[in-house]
Amino acid sequence: MKAQYGYNLPAGYVEVEVANLKVLALGLIPKPSIVELKGGGNLKDALKASRKVWFRDFDFVDTDIYERGLMPIGATFEGPAIIEQPDTTTVIPPKSKCKIDNTATSS
Repeated sequence: MKAQYGYNLPAGYVEVEVANLKVLALGLIPKPSIVELKGGGNLKDALKASRKVWFRDFDFVDTDIYERGLMPIGATFEGPAIIEQPDTTTVIPPKSKCKIDNTATSS
């Protein structure tokens, strides 16, 4: 062993070095609770701003920025658009369609 590894361990002594360790774990997590949102307002009220946003394959495009909490349920529109809310931002690319539904997850 000394010729092969450059050192010898004392008799009966074994040293182990772990170089890589992979772990796969499975578990159950609670399902998020779904709450129904109240409708109201219109897209014009929810519009916060408009600015140029870069999209791959489209370059810079004039993009409407909306406040999610003010968007009316059932509203449909085409991108590009950005929908902002306190816990997330949703990007709707150009040539995509969006429909606002009446559900959200609660934390």
